[in-house]
Amino acid sequence: LMHRPNEESSLLGLSPEQPHNHGQHHTHHKFGGNQKIVDAEPDPRGRFLGDLIVLPRLRQKFIKDPVTGEEVLAREPDERKASWLELFYDLIFVALVSQLTHALAGGPVDILRFSILYLFVWRTWSSTTIYSTRYDTNDLIHKCYYYFQMIAIVGMGIWMHPAYSEPSSVGFVASFLVTRALTWIMYLLAHLYDSQSGALHLLISTPIFSVPLIVSCFVPNLSYIMWPLTAYGEELFNWLRTYAATKILTSISVRVPISIEHITERNGLFVMIVLGECVAGSMFRKSSVG
Repeated sequence: LMHRPNEESSLLGLSPEQPHNHGQHHTHHKFGGNQKIVDAEPDPRGRFLGDLIVLPRLRQKFIKDPVTGEEVLAREPDERKASWLELFYDLIFVALVSQLTHALAGGPVDILRFSILYLFVWRTWSSTTIYSTRYDTNDLIHKCYYYFQMIAIVGMGIWMHPAYSEPSSVGFVASFLVTRALTWIMYLLAHLYDSQSGALHLLISTPIFSVPLIVSCFVPNLSYIMWPLTAYGEELFNWLRTYAATKILTSISVRVPISIEHITERNGLFVMIVLGECVAGSMFRKSSVG
């Protein structure tokens, strides 16, 4: 997949400099259609105090070549790697998952409760990770977003045990809603910067799926309905939306590419860390029993 940018790339606002070998990049296999990958130039808009504050923007996108009409993937020239901040973020989640595994000690009801709580934890991690994969600018706002997220996640961990026995745990729900609100604000900034950034559906769906949880805080007896409705309903919605965007809808405006090498590394590291924590926990429990 070697592509040597030429005068057509200049018309696209793309870098006409030396070509890069994107043979290892698989975004086009995942989203299909495009056969050309070109390097995008950094966008100078939306930058304040140098690069200290940079409004969120798509790191790569599908565009139309104005000359040939072909679909082109304009992407950053270098492959992304997980940052130290992202790795630290994962470690906090590992502690959260470690507490969550205690919910499996009971019967079928506890397994169902575990699945609901796990989906809340997974939604928090995955929404933040997907946002970072698409829009990360590594500026002050993005770092503050991660720091405040981690504070809210610690809150989820503190109120995790009450959530086992009392699905109406206001502390757990409030902490989870804070993480959603922070991600919603970041998607709002991305949408204000570029209305074609693919953030609109999350700006609409996030408040909708947050309403049942807010209701459960004021009407505890409805928690047994509202929590599963939110957990399973949002996962189903996201699966259907992803399927429609990749298999049914062909418009560039609804197909937002992700950095495959980055999201793969993030998921792989998260799984390895969680598995390591599970093994360590099993060894500790066995030694305690012995």
